Amino acid sequence: MPMPASIRSRFYHHEWEVERETLLEGFRNGCQWESPDFPIVPDHWEENLPYCGALVEQFLRSHPDSLIRMPKDDLEMAFPNPRGYEFVTRAWAAAKACGYNDTAPVVKTLVQGCIGKPEAAEFMKFLATLDLIDPEAILSGREEYEYTDRIDLNICLLTSLIRQLRSNNEPDRWVNAASVFLEIGRQGEIETCLMCIRQLLMDESKGGVRPNDFMPPQEVLAGLMEITNT
Repeated sequence: MPMPASIRSRFYHHEWEVERETLLEGFRNGCQWESPDFPIVPDHWEENLPYCGALVEQFLRSHPDSLIRMPKDDLEMAFPNPRGYEFVTRAWAAAKACGYNDTAPVVKTLVQGCIGKPEAAEFMKFLATLDLIDPEAILSGREEYEYTDRIDLNICLLTSLIRQLRSNNEPDRWVNAASVFLEIGRQGEIETCLMCIRQLLMDESKGGVRPNDFMPPQEVLAGLMEITNT
């Protein structure tokens, strides 16, 4: 009996492929097959949710017809619907935490399993054409941030800065990241900053990205505290 669309929409559908030789070797070994190596998702993976959610929102705003499309037949397992896009956001956030970039094949596979191949192709094309700011250029001081009123892109930048600081949070890099928070906050985007300012202010030993025992310049710390208290 075919699975109803209302049930199919509640699952991620993966097209699992096994190489013929691997299958045959498993039979020879007494029906013993090696388990695939799956990456361990870090505890802080949910910090990527605002980044991924902002871009899913932007995609759906620019592709309104892609939000809902009922499957054409019972063989089409994954199809676009609001729940499927929530799955996309969460699966993509977890993949980013494991080190996969936005256009990695594993991301494409995850998106396909959530919303189907046609919309996944459009979504991946959308990601490939985005003009995102390089967080490393900001952290290293090679570039200075110039404010843009694209809230979605600002969310992406702030969450990307936090993610990059987790691998290298030297004081100069932290201050450069803080300057972006301050500029976006001064432009009135308080809620944008509040999404991840807690991680910026919290010491590394407590799960944040501020270097342990580092006291930021007084004017920087005062500005950040003003944002959190607004």
